[in-house]
Amino acid sequence: GGCLMIILLAADFFIPMRQLGSFFHIAMNGMAASDKIFHLLDLPEPQHGGKYCPEGDIRCRSLHFSYEPEREILHGVELTIPAGGFVSLVGASGCGKSTVSAILMGRNRGYTGSVTLGGTELRDIAEQSLMAHITYVGHQSYLFKGTVRDNLQLGRPSAEDPALWAVLEQVKLVDFLRSQ
Repeated sequence: GGCLMIILLAADFFIPMRQLGSFFHIAMNGMAASDKIFHLLDLPEPQHGGKYCPEGDIRCRSLHFSYEPEREILHGVELTIPAGGFVSLVGASGCGKSTVSAILMGRNRGYTGSVTLGGTELRDIAEQSLMAHITYVGHQSYLFKGTVRDNLQLGRPSAEDPALWAVLEQVKLVDFLRSQ
């Protein structure tokens, strides 16, 4: 009987040791994750120019880009987007739509060729100015259930028609919505 009692109670003595081991394992995973985050935070900020983002056409001339040296994604893209235009890039999966968009947003800086905004080279434009003038609307954008009005009023519930139409005018959607 005493032997059976020792065997049954032995498991209770080892539970705290097993818990301590699992807490140690969780702590080590957390430390490894924090090391990766701190390494990411310690990376130098990419250098951007200091010029203001001018109004005007966006022009890509002989634009080349690759994520890996042996696999080029963009092969000499020639593209002109008129100022104030409502443009969408369409094409087969993997053809470079997101890559072109990321370059225009200033996220992919390792391109060759020329990308100009209103005649100013993209590399020379300050990041803050670029972000204030160019918006990326990805394919995973979401409209909530309801009308366009309902979606716009999520930002300002008290907004009246003139304010809503002004916002739609700013994002160049007025003509599109009135044609529907």
